[in-house]
Amino acid sequence: TLPFKQNNFTICFSSMDYAQNVSYDFKLEGYDNDWSHSASDGSATYRNVRPGKYTFLVHISGREEEGNSIRFNIKIKYPPLASPAAFVIYLLLFLAGISAIFLIFHRISKLKARAEMEKSLSEYKATFFTNVSHEFRTPLTLIVSSLDDIRAKYSDSIANDRSFKVME
Repeated sequence: TLPFKQNNFTICFSSMDYAQNVSYDFKLEGYDNDWSHSASDGSATYRNVRPGKYTFLVHISGREEEGNSIRFNIKIKYPPLASPAAFVIYLLLFLAGISAIFLIFHRISKLKARAEMEKSLSEYKATFFTNVSHEFRTPLTLIVSSLDDIRAKYSDSIANDRSFKVME
């Protein structure tokens, strides 16, 4: 297992029989498409290997060791911000953000509807009180104007009349 920053590495391998002329074929499954050949140096270098799981295979070709294969697993860890757990957290944060935006728009629409309702109610109240005051003022105006006419006509005889003063 390698940390994500160690994605460049070299693997060295050799045969136990140094006298024999040995060649190696190797492949990193998940990275290489084809087998590579190494005549004598016994090393494989890989650069910029992406995070994930790989299997390194070495096939030894020689007189006594013909057909021997070696395999081992290599795992390169994901960077913390690109790990599967981080993507789950990103998804949850994204969904939480979408829900928050939806709730904000929902509350704004409710507030707009409430403000519209209060505005129409206020207009209705103003209209109602205007009409009611008009209904009171019209008869009172008629009564006051009649009293003014009576006072003008009979000013001498009602000047001290107590009931007339109450009506004023």
